This record gives sequence, structure tokens and C-alpha cells, in this order.
Amino acid sequence: MQKAKLIEPMTGKYVFALGVSRFLGLANWVIQIYETRGHFFFFDEGSYLWYLGAFIAEMVQSFILADFCYYYIKRYADLFSL
Repeated sequence: MQKAKLIEPMTGKYVFALGVSRFLGLANWVIQIYETRGHFFFFDEGSYLWYLGAFIAEMVQSFILADFCYYYIKRYADLFSL
């Protein structure tokens, strides 16, 4: 999308909503880890590495979409500042 420089309005809104959703999902993970003091990843039966993998995947998705959300917000801020 960065190379195209022109995105259809509905596609932009969808990707922005997806970015907000990913950010809130990441916030949920961080809160769960904070409240359980890291025990969220490890239970009595042993470690569950897929929780850690899912958390890392959530972080990667959030950072990828953060770039798009930044430019999306910047674009609308430029439009309303005129």
C-alpha cells in the first residue's frame, strides 16, 4: 500500500480498524502478563510455548499495522488542519 500512494477509502478504513484491533489485542496480552506476573505463559503442567509464539506474532502484527495507522491519522490531521 505504501508504493501505491492511493488507497480506496473503505480499504483504508478497514486496515485502520484492523490496526486498532491489533493494538487492543496487544494491550490485552500485556495486561494479562502484567496481572499474572509472567505466569500467564507458564502453568503447573509445564511451559506452553504457543502462548509465547502468539504473543510475539501479536507484537509483529501490531508494529506492522502501526506504520499504516500513523500515516492514516497523519493524513486526516493534515486534511483538517487546512
